[in-house]
Amino acid sequence: MTSSAFGYDEAQLRFHEGNAWTHLGDTGSAWTAHERALQLYPASDYLDRSMIMLDRAACLARDGDTGGAAHHLVTTLSGLTPEQRSGLLLARASEVYHGVPAPLRGTTPVREVGELLALCATQEKESVR
Repeated sequence: MTSSAFGYDEAQLRFHEGNAWTHLGDTGSAWTAHERALQLYPASDYLDRSMIMLDRAACLARDGDTGGAAHHLVTTLSGLTPEQRSGLLLARASEVYHGVPAPLRGTTPVREVGELLALCATQEKESVR
């Protein structure tokens, strides 16, 4: 599939498809769409690729794999510069983190995600000053 006259290509379609399936809770369909989107996006597109990885973390958390979700969150955020992981990415990572049931947030991997998110938020505030 090539870009349309409006600049919408298959990578974007698969990204949005995966995001929709993620929010609908169909993690199997989401994972398939994520995989295709990751194949299509260039490695240099950190924003959309990172958003896909955060959606994957949400899928893992929904499926009860909080350790896997935490790993995806930490790996995604740690692979970005402080400037890259601000704004939308930080908000989405925080949303995924807060989607984990409160009792599970006390587990070591998930607690570490909370600490990383707090650090990222602090860095974001300091960069605005």
